[in-house]
Amino acid sequence: SVISFIAALSWVNEPFPGFLVYKDPLLGSFGSPEWPGSKAGLKLLDRIVTVDGRTVRDGEEIVQAARVKTPGTPVKYLVDRKGERREVTVPVAVFTLKDFLLIFFLTFLGGIIFYALGFIVYFMKPGMRMSWVFLLACFGQAIYMVTGFEIQSSYNFVRFHYFVLSLYPAFFFHLGLIFPERKKILNRFRALEYLIYLPALILGVAFLVHFSQPGEISESSLASSVGTYIMLASMTRFFMLFCFLSLIVFVLHSL
Repeated sequence: SVISFIAALSWVNEPFPGFLVYKDPLLGSFGSPEWPGSKAGLKLLDRIVTVDGRTVRDGEEIVQAARVKTPGTPVKYLVDRKGERREVTVPVAVFTLKDFLLIFFLTFLGGIIFYALGFIVYFMKPGMRMSWVFLLACFGQAIYMVTGFEIQSSYNFVRFHYFVLSLYPAFFFHLGLIFPERKKILNRFRALEYLIYLPALILGVAFLVHFSQPGEISESSLASSVGTYIMLASMTRFFMLFCFLSLIVFVLHSL
């Protein structure tokens, strides 16, 4: 959390592309309608193919290409949106203190609040299985929020972020099985309490493998890498939705 905060603070008053981008060269989810990228029509998950005619492997290359330019310098991007390509010119922008507060800090603060919730519940009810699971669920949500900007800017915690993203929804599912009371079916099939962690770990390892592949700078390899990322991200979102809805259903069933 401290490193993510310092990394984001180092962006203040520095040049940046005018949009944020994931490790895979796809437009990020964090942004502002006032940024040049938004005004140029760039949208979430648009793929950046080239920067000033040079093929880019990942988001870090796109950020570094803007960092060495003077703010206001126009940069030409070849953008792929669902198979359709077009050239977009976006001037280099400056990441302001306002951007830091609105784009990074609000989400970061939400993560800190989740840390606090986890600690408070655990220390009020220490040693209980429910408290441990709730603590881990809150920590997972907090890490996801705290590193949300970081994985689109500095890229220090990309693997860690996506591993946690894959794993932490399972804690909410687990919490539903034991809160406000332990479900009776677990007395007969104890393994069901932990079975949900199997798909979570599979997704987490899949992300680690994806981001560990060296890859080559070629059109086919880049397209394949982006396709793999989008598939894994979609599966993770469905898994997250399933776990959160299951928590609600389990709690309502207990009530």
